[in-house]
Amino acid sequence: MNLNVRKGDNVKVLTGKDKGKTGKVLATDPKTGKVLVEGVNIATHHLKARAAGQQSSIKKVEAPLDGSNVQIVCPSCNKNARVRHQKIDGKNVRICAKCGEPRRFRQGGQKEESRQNGQGEKARQEKGGRQSGKGRKDRYARGRRRGGDRSDRGGRRKEACGEKTRSQEARG
Repeated sequence: MNLNVRKGDNVKVLTGKDKGKTGKVLATDPKTGKVLVEGVNIATHHLKARAAGQQSSIKKVEAPLDGSNVQIVCPSCNKNARVRHQKIDGKNVRICAKCGEPRRFRQGGQKEESRQNGQGEKARQEKGGRQSGKGRKDRYARGRRRGGDRSDRGGRRKEACGEKTRSQEARG
């Protein structure tokens, strides 16, 4: 789904229990068409104590809104407006449909800054993302260490039962 809203934009909620509220976009999900807005659509999460020393608590968390229920607030005319897309000087720019002002609706160019500072790789590692392609190569490492192929991952179980593994049968 195509969203006209990006992370860092100021938006106004058009429908729902929080109609009329404005807030900053914290995250977007183009696949589902959802938007997370700061201080809007607050949900209550009840957290149960899992460990003996832990205490149960109630947490207030922002829940995602549908992207069609929010509209960008133009910083120059301070009105919520639709956005047009246009290419100016080889760059795609979003333009306010009411005042026609080509603007950056974000407060700061967060994406560009993070790339320059090398923050992108650090953020990916903190989220638990793939690091330098290592995960794919080591997926079948257990079978290979025992001299087997990809289909030989359950070799220990066969050895425990007294059966021969494929690699042992191949050897003789």
